Amino acid sequence: MQVPGSSIEATLTDSESRHCVATCEPARRELAYCRCWASTLAMTNDASDSTEQRDAEPFLIKALSEDVGVWIEPGSPEGLAGPGVELDGHSREQRVLAEAYARHGKLKPAQRHKIASDILKMIYVERVLGGVWRKYLCFADEAAAQSAQGDGWLAQTVRTFGVEVRVYPLPEDVRDAVLVAQKRQVMVNPSP
Repeated sequence: MQVPGSSIEATLTDSESRHCVATCEPARRELAYCRCWASTLAMTNDASDSTEQRDAEPFLIKALSEDVGVWIEPGSPEGLAGPGVELDGHSREQRVLAEAYARHGKLKPAQRHKIASDILKMIYVERVLGGVWRKYLCFADEAAAQSAQGDGWLAQTVRTFGVEVRVYPLPEDVRDAVLVAQKRQVMVNPSP
């Protein structure tokens, strides 16, 4: 598969890992983040499907990687005991953990709980592996990032546990796909 916007050829190597590894100059140890994550293989007609948001997350991780000057690979570091904890990105060598969130606009309560869960995952990984890790929450939109900033309990948690909040714009076509998906995704409780 061709990585969008590049001459890099990518191959899906492990559907469980939800990422693609690009076959580019191995000596440069670069990873091409693309929209062919395994999540896109399991297409669904469900209106609440979040494929577009998951497909946008690699762009945020790539932007973070470029911003902090650290190669961040998808997934969690090896060495975690027990059930799998899947992060959006990490660098074991540079002790970096990252979670990405592509939603645009003010977050609803369930979406804030997802952010809280992502923070908890990073704290858990840090404690299990030991030492101090740089922890990043990457957002695609300032309004969404506000949930992790300001004076609320979630923002206090971010500051208490040393999680850095970053906002990176998505490519226009990716952002548009996320916005279309958000219009399709109606989050309401079903009637009994």
